[in-house]
Order: sequence, then C-alpha cells, then structure tokens
Amino acid sequence: MSGGEGILLYNNITKKYCSFGFLARGKRNYYFATAGHCYLESARCFLVPWESKFTPTAFIGKTFFHRLEKIDFSLITIQNEDFEPIPTIRNTDSKVFPDLLLTEDYIVVSSNGAHLCLSGLISHVKCGFVESLNGFASIYAKYVSENIFAVSMVGENGDSGGSVFSYKQDMPEWYSEFG
Repeated sequence: MSGGEGILLYNNITKKYCSFGFLARGKRNYYFATAGHCYLESARCFLVPWESKFTPTAFIGKTFFHRLEKIDFSLITIQNEDFEPIPTIRNTDSKVFPDLLLTEDYIVVSSNGAHLCLSGLISHVKCGFVESLNGFASIYAKYVSENIFAVSMVGENGDSGGSVFSYKQDMPEWYSEFG
C-alpha cells in the first residue's frame, strides 16, 4: 500500500472515500495518516486501489484519532497483519515511474511559484504551483485555519488525505505528464 491509494471508511451508517497520506509509527502500533475530515467514529477502513472502481479489496483497520483544528489530520490503526505498507507514493498512471520513492518526511514550502503535487484516489497524480502563502480559510463554518497556502491545482472528493509532495531538484522531464 502506497501514499495516495484510496480508502473506504464505513461505520454501518455512513461511508466516505478518502486517500492515504503516509505511514506513522507509535510506540506499539503503526498507523496511516489521512485528513481529519475523513474521520468517522468507530469506522472500519478498507483498501480501495485506483483500479478497483471503488470496490474495497482488503480490511486495514479502524479509525483511531482525529483533529480538525490547527491541522486537519486523522490516524487509522493498521490491524491487518497481512497488510504491508510501502514507503512510496502511488503513480501507476506513469509507465516510467509507477512508484515515487519517499526521501524526506516533510515538505518546506517557502515561496510562491514552488511546485507541489498530490497523489489521491480520484485525481491520481497532479501537480501545480504555490500561488499564495500564509492564507486563512473558514472550514465547516466552525473553525478558521491559518497558515494555509493556495496551489494552482484542485483535488477532487476522495483525494482528501492523499500524499502531497515536491521535488528537491529541478522538475523531472516526465513532469509534463501531469502539467
């Protein structure tokens, strides 16, 4: 399982499709991180690969923790022992680079014009450029998020929580596949 792969969260009442962001490790358990607004109380979580047409293929675990304020973030406990997370970002629409290797755990976005990409269930991989730093937005008419940045790309419902990444060096030649 790679970052950007799809997940179905289901609690017998509601279901949501989102995307995996990255693997996180606690003292005793491994988790997958996704967006906090993807969280459903007592939800079971299933793998939904890009090519599955929204059909879950394997049980992964249960929702564990979430937060909406300051950072939109949640964790899913990995409970399936047969499940093997891979430290890559899904990019299987590309024949040249179907898996993008992770080399750093965080991104520093420090200037307008910097490039950012996302990998998610609906959009797969798409890239854009930072247009604004240090903005703010009202989320769900209850919370105000600060220090957000605007990028010249739009994710779709189901991409929430997916991996956001950048490249340290100049954009690779294959970047035009996503531009």
